[in-house]
Amino acid sequence: MAATLTLYAITGASPTYTNIGGLITFCTADEASPGTEHTIPYPTSGTKRSYWKNLTLYITGSFTQVKNIRLFTSGASWTGITIYCGNETLAIASYQQATGVEDDSGNEVVTTHDHITAKTDLFTYTYTTPKTVDSTIYTTTGYSKHVVLQMDVDSTVTLGALSSKVITWIYDEI
Repeated sequence: MAATLTLYAITGASPTYTNIGGLITFCTADEASPGTEHTIPYPTSGTKRSYWKNLTLYITGSFTQVKNIRLFTSGASWTGITIYCGNETLAIASYQQATGVEDDSGNEVVTTHDHITAKTDLFTYTYTTPKTVDSTIYTTTGYSKHVVLQMDVDSTVTLGALSSKVITWIYDEI
């Protein structure tokens, strides 16, 4: 049997880990799976932001080692929307709850997160240049380091439903 890696969102002050079934929904609240609640408002000028998303992989199954966890995208984003990824990948102990004004805008991650000092457009990470999430060698069940993502929406965005985008997670397994 192989390792199984499942995507979890981390939310709340406690924190709470929620299996999000691989679906990341950005919103203006600290919620793992908000459905259609807390949508990011259309800005007539400037930028509105989601609350940041803390995402980790839960590693289970029968494996000797899981290591070299990376992520990448197709490189194609939407007009008027940028998803940023904190440059740092964080140990679970460095988790910080997302903040902002619910139903309006999240706080900007670099200026308000104690452990994120810079961010990069997520869609710059492609198959040939993936983001390294975690180089730890895992030999038992547990959570990987986590990434922090935040969606920015500006006034050039097209109103309406957006097409889905895929974030692919890859890893080495023995």
